[in-house]
Amino acid sequence: MDRIPSASLTKEATRRFLVRYGETGHSFEIRLQSSWRKFVIAFLLLLLGLFGTLCWVTWNLARGFPLAWYEERRQAGLQDRLVAVSGEMKGMGHLVGAVDTQAVLVAARFGVPWQSRGDAVSLAPSNLLDRLFPEETPSLALAREAQALDRRLLGRVTLLQAGQEAGLKCAKLWEGTPSIYPMRGKFSSPFGYRSNPVTGIYQLHAGVDLTNSIGTPIVAPAAGKVIEDEYSPSYGNTVVLKHVNGVSTRYAHLNQSRVKLGQVLKRGELIGTMGNTGRSTGPHLHYEVHVGASPVNPMQWILPTVLSP
Repeated sequence: MDRIPSASLTKEATRRFLVRYGETGHSFEIRLQSSWRKFVIAFLLLLLGLFGTLCWVTWNLARGFPLAWYEERRQAGLQDRLVAVSGEMKGMGHLVGAVDTQAVLVAARFGVPWQSRGDAVSLAPSNLLDRLFPEETPSLALAREAQALDRRLLGRVTLLQAGQEAGLKCAKLWEGTPSIYPMRGKFSSPFGYRSNPVTGIYQLHAGVDLTNSIGTPIVAPAAGKVIEDEYSPSYGNTVVLKHVNGVSTRYAHLNQSRVKLGQVLKRGELIGTMGNTGRSTGPHLHYEVHVGASPVNPMQWILPTVLSP
């Protein structure tokens, strides 16, 4: 479309348009009044605006469709996860119930205070979920249940740990407390004051005497550490074990010691063999139990066992 040039720029020239088409050069002329030209321009601008609006709406619809689809899929996945977690929470509730039962038994068995150990202090305010999520939803209800189970389980675990510590302490105390006869034999002399069979002096017999044949095995009545392994003119070959809570035991007149200084023995392990060394009137074991520096009656530290005479 060519605009016809004019020698003079008149108002009439600006309204004449010449259109040529085809190879033969045919043409026709279009004349537009000034008012029509404004209308055509406005109409073209309107079409352009409508086209732009249509493109914008189409673009937003095209972009929003995958977002909506993705959000729908995400909500479906969250719902499935919510159902799965709800099932897990039920299983956790049964587990916490079982731990509850064990915690009560352990606390009762070892004397752990229930009120002071049974409830754990929460690390966050109890109404934190309410402040973060004011609306009640299935997810929030599940989170609240999980929080309650967590506090409850934490308290019971704390109680079980306290019971375990108390149990280990009791077990260690039991392992280190003399409770069995150190050898098979017969009593020949009890604990208490008597006339010394060698010197004739009336004095305290600080232990008990057990008789048997020379070479009879002598074992530790409890776990302990060898703190003495020596020969004494009065006690002969002597071994002393140190146990828990300041308790110690002495084994005198041994034929032979089978331990070394500093060795740690368990209950029932061999200390040595019975003999007749030192100031002795015959083969026997002189067995003493001391609490601190004071001798006590060994019979108070012996339970009925297979090692009883």
